[in-house]
Formats: sequence, C-alpha cells, structure tokens
Amino acid sequence: AQTAGLSILGEIYLAREKPSLVVARVLHTSVSALEAEWAASFANATLSSTLSTTPPVRPGFFRGVSFSHEVGIGRGYLSHAAERQIAYLHDLGANSLALVPYAFAESADGNGILHTDTDETDESIENAARIAHRFGMQVMLKPQIWVGRGIFTGHLHFPNPAQRTAWFSRYRHWILHYARLAEENRIELLCIGTELEGLTTDAGSWRNLITDVRRIYRGSLTYAANWGKEFESIPFWDALDFIGLNNYYPLVDPAQASDKEISPSLDALTAGAERLASRLEAVQKRWQKPLLFTEIGFPNVLGTGARPWEEPRDRPRAPQEQADCYEAIFRVFYKRRWFAGMFWWKWPSDGRGGLADSSFTPAGKPAELILRQWYSSDARK
Repeated sequence: AQTAGLSILGEIYLAREKPSLVVARVLHTSVSALEAEWAASFANATLSSTLSTTPPVRPGFFRGVSFSHEVGIGRGYLSHAAERQIAYLHDLGANSLALVPYAFAESADGNGILHTDTDETDESIENAARIAHRFGMQVMLKPQIWVGRGIFTGHLHFPNPAQRTAWFSRYRHWILHYARLAEENRIELLCIGTELEGLTTDAGSWRNLITDVRRIYRGSLTYAANWGKEFESIPFWDALDFIGLNNYYPLVDPAQASDKEISPSLDALTAGAERLASRLEAVQKRWQKPLLFTEIGFPNVLGTGARPWEEPRDRPRAPQEQADCYEAIFRVFYKRRWFAGMFWWKWPSDGRGGLADSSFTPAGKPAELILRQWYSSDARK
C-alpha cells in the first residue's frame, strides 16, 4: 500500500496539468464527484480536525502590506526572519498581509501554467498565514502569474476560442488549488487574478470561475485589476465582494513632470490624489461594492509620483518624495467610507530596505514612518 501511495504521489507531482484527474482516476471517480464530496463535507460536518466548520471571518478595513517571499536560505515565508517581520508589521499598526505565491507561464501565447516548482510552497504560505493569524492579522491570498522574458501578464491574450478555453481550464485548476488552501487555513480574502487585462473581457469565463471558487471557498473574493482601462471596464465586479485595484495611477501628470531633479510638493501630490479619488469613486458608485487597493506603491526614486509603476535603479533616490506620496494617499483615501483599505507594495520577508534601496519597500525609509503614523491612528480602526 505504501509503494502504491508513493507511486500515486509521484504521478501527481510530476503531472504538468490537472493532477486532480490523476487522483480521480486512482479513486475510480470523477473530478466533479470529488468536488461534490468536498462541498458535502461542510454540510454534514465530517471535516478533518485541521479544517474549521466555520467560514473565514468577513474582513474589516485593510491596513495592509504585501509581504513578499524572498528567495534564499533563512529569508522566505518559512524563515524565522519572516516571523520577526510579521511581528514588526503588527507593531507598525498593520492588520493585514497579502501573501503572493507565483506560477509561471513560458510565453504570452502558450497555454501552460507551471506551478509545481515555485519557491512559495503551500507549506510556506500556510506558515506565514498561521503566524499572521496568531497576531490577529487578516490575510489576502493573491496568487500571481509570472510570464517569461519580462512579458507583462496583461499581454496574455487568446483570440482563438479553443485556445482561450484551454487556458481557462488550466487557470481554473490552479486557482481552485489556492481556493482549497485558503479555505483550509481560514484565509479571509482570496484574489482570483492579477492584471490579466487581455482576458478579463471574457466575462462569462470569469463568472464561471467565480462560481466554481465559491463552491470551495467561503471567504471574500476580489480581483486585482491593472490601473486604467482594465480597472475601469471590468464587467464582473458585481460577482465579487471587493473591487480590487493595483493602483499605480500617477499623482502628477507624467507629461508635465519636470526633467529637473525636483520632486513635486506634497500639496501637488495631494491635489493629484483628490482627482484620482473622484475618478475611482465613479467606478465604485457604478458597482456599489467597496473598493480595495490590492496593491499600491511608490519606489524610492525621483519622479515616483509621476511614474509609480517604474522602478529604475539608475535614477536618483528620493525618499522624501516616496514618503510624500504615501502621505497624499492616506490623506485623501483613508477616511472615505467606500474605501476598504490598501496593501502597500511591498515588504520583504527578510526586512531588507534602507535609504539607499531604490525599490518599492518603505522599510527603513521615511515612508515607513508615514505608514506607522496612519496605521497606528484611530482613523479607521
């Protein structure tokens, strides 16, 4: 029996797609029957001791940080360093963590989604979620796809219906894996996709996916839309619990930003945030769902207020501009009742940062002080 079990596990882990079919075949059943059995386990309360019979708590306002898994011994989600950083973020006033496991697509026109050899293992995700919950923090599980050769995920696009159907089949399998993981670990919020604007026009496929996810996962759902066209035109916000935005809208006009080494004033950044709030509120009012920044960030470089999506290492550092961008966002959005919170991109699991670091992290920079000031306040507690 042990040999047979190891053989089955070998088949599952070596399978490049649909390992659930391997399990169904071995058990002489079907995938749909397995999923029905999963759903029935909630109804008849015959759950394992590791799975709660109560659903995840409905999340409150998110004072969040995207917690990035750093590759290397003693640095990732399973490390003592990660536990120390989660404790530090809790002390900072954060009440939420986004955990971000990746899968890989080899090209923009291929159907494959590979997630068997990624560094963010299920064990590491569960460990980080368990630590966060121990500190009373909420968790958003936010699986993302990384396309090879630096291709933007929004460029995944399959005009051929058969090819698109094949892609969604593989994507469904991948997301349902994390839906089960989220349910088993009582994770409060699951993000079902990130910046897939070449595919979100297919509302029917996404609605079917959302229906399938809700059969397995009883927590809240969102989708992380790319800023601009995708966010403002997604047709299935009504089927989700939160309107999710990866917010990299500029706070000052990139076309009019000065080429000189001068950062915009806090007043100018705040005025830009006010204009942005009006634009976003129009989307929120249309759908009558709370709006959440599933990502927002500003790198520590000159011009970050005009081009927050860029992270050039050769640009002069601008820690005060980064901090002023944080302050402007907090001032404008924090107390708006339709606003559900934010996840700042990003805080490394090993805590690296500092004034010389050009990346998005606020760690060890003036932006960290702004984060502490607002997250520790009583404004949205």
